[in-house]
Amino acid sequence: MTEVQEILAEKFLQLNKNKSGILDWSPFYSSNSMLPKDLNSTEKQKLLNFIKGTLIERGLIEPVNASGTITRLTEKGYAFTSFADERKKKEKKEQEDAERLRLQDEKLKYDVRNVRRIYKTYWYIVFMSVFSFIYSVIKILLSQL
Repeated sequence: MTEVQEILAEKFLQLNKNKSGILDWSPFYSSNSMLPKDLNSTEKQKLLNFIKGTLIERGLIEPVNASGTITRLTEKGYAFTSFADERKKKEKKEQEDAERLRLQDEKLKYDVRNVRRIYKTYWYIVFMSVFSFIYSVIKILLSQL
């Protein structure tokens, strides 16, 4: 949505909130008082249909009648503040996800280094264990003679 469309959608949501959550869209198709003046009537109708469709798609409003001219705010619609806040939340979530991925990558790098270190020292430990076992067996055998 463009900034103008977002502003109009926010106005319609606010109008919905002011009218107890129920909004009849049919007067807007005839008067077009809230819409930009430079659009012709078909463009205004397309704009209204786009805004209404977007609000329904996002779950902010739901149609009450079969024709969809009367809508009702949903719980999500009542809690909605603005598209700018929604964008900020989305950007913040994306930043947190990017940070989480960066930290996971860093952790994996440390894990790989640690595994390589363990692998290098593994054979040394095995050699020391076998050597200690042989030494112990020889010591026991020599002590019994």
